[in-house]
Amino acid sequence: MINWTLSSLGRKYPGLSDSTLTSLNHNQMEIRNLDHIDFDTLFCAFERAFADYEIHFEKEEVRSMLQRRGYNSKLSFAAFIKDKIVWPLC
Repeated sequence: MINWTLSSLGRKYPGLSDSTLTSLNHNQMEIRNLDHIDFDTLFCAFERAFADYEIHFEKEEVRSMLQRRGYNSKLSFAAFIKDKIVWPLC
């Protein structure tokens, strides 16, 4: 598990706004694999990440895409604050 403070993440990813970093200031971001994350949680994060796209995805489309592309939850990672996937921030 990798722990980053949000201020160090902001320096590494300048696209993160100061207001976003300030609002999350006292939380610890963790990078973890998705081994124990259920599909509904993963799909929710997927929906948030692509919310501003013209095309919207159905759950079964995403599930099928992940299977076709060889998704492996042990080799897939996301950033979390507490138990919520937060990176990419959307």
